[in-house]
Amino acid sequence: MQHPAASPDTAAVTEVCEYDGDPNVPFSVILRHWWTMTPGRPGTARQYYVATAVQNTVIAAVLTLFFSLGNTKAPLWDLFLETLVISQCIGFSIHIGFDTFNRVTSRAWRAALPKQVLTTIHIAIPMVGVFVGYGIAFALNGRNFYTLLVTYPRAGGLIFLMGLLVSFISYMVMVGETKKLKAEANEAHARETAVAAQKQASDAELRALQAQIEPHFLFNTLANVQALIDYEPAKAKQMLESFIEYLRATLDASRRTQASLGDEFSMLERYLQLMQVRMGARLQMAWEIDPALRSHPFTPLLLQPLVENAIKYGLEPKIEGGTITIRAQRIQNRIRLEVQDDGLGLGGASTARKGVRSGSGTGLKNVLARLQSTLGESATLSIANNAQGCCASLEFDARPQF
Repeated sequence: MQHPAASPDTAAVTEVCEYDGDPNVPFSVILRHWWTMTPGRPGTARQYYVATAVQNTVIAAVLTLFFSLGNTKAPLWDLFLETLVISQCIGFSIHIGFDTFNRVTSRAWRAALPKQVLTTIHIAIPMVGVFVGYGIAFALNGRNFYTLLVTYPRAGGLIFLMGLLVSFISYMVMVGETKKLKAEANEAHARETAVAAQKQASDAELRALQAQIEPHFLFNTLANVQALIDYEPAKAKQMLESFIEYLRATLDASRRTQASLGDEFSMLERYLQLMQVRMGARLQMAWEIDPALRSHPFTPLLLQPLVENAIKYGLEPKIEGGTITIRAQRIQNRIRLEVQDDGLGLGGASTARKGVRSGSGTGLKNVLARLQSTLGESATLSIANNAQGCCASLEFDARPQF
């Protein structure tokens, strides 16, 4: 097993310091990185020693079952304990061998080694660990392993071949796992880069959309102010003041990519007050807002197109006008925002999930585009006629998405 290398600018390393030090890393992650040669491992050095002990125990159990097939007279527990001692001694000898190699060399020095030399080292360390581990295990049992090798040289040759085979297989597994982790890291990086680029594009589009003020709304408002100047100057002044406050709030919102629901409701209130000056008693407003939701993050200017549509298509064409109701409520882990009007309603069917009715205008299409990019894939927008008139409903996860 190989431990991570030291930092490149360290000539002589006295400790392995490339673990991230997080003791809460899942043990399954530790076991996977145990078989790799990647620097900057998750977890702590202690967790990797525990992983070595666990894997040595598993190896001992498997070997015990294998040996018991040819030696049924030996007590299974005694056979397991003897195999466990040997397995732990060999496993930790290999572990400490790699640990020592990484402590006394720098990553820069190892990186400069030819690939063949580094491969030889990675195979040689486990082989040495096998002989050292056997020696320690025999010594713990009061025997001399090296005397056994001199007395039975074939046993030494067999152990050498076994160590070579185990080292080669381990090295190939380590190389394969390392490549797999690097490929996954590269893929994750590519995804993050793509998401970041998409977010930048979405933010640019969002700012462009936020900075737009519908021309007909601007001209109509100014025309109304002009018409009122001669006949109702006080009302014209009130309308102009409301219009200035609304423009100031809109321009401020256009410079931000996120705000709160409270900010959005405040801006909608200014907009409705402005429209109320123009429509008079024909426009009434009602607010049904959960106070706890006012501080929740929200995308600026996302509700205004829904309110504009409710007035333009629902209330203005209606002779007696009507009431527009803004609702905000939390339903379990979702937030639902509704713009309800008691006007003429839509001429067609309700919209489908994440879609808008044909001919509903670019305003709603922009809402959908911004909805997808800022509130997540689970966010929905629907517009439907009901008994009161028409209701535009927007739902998204209560967890902040930005």
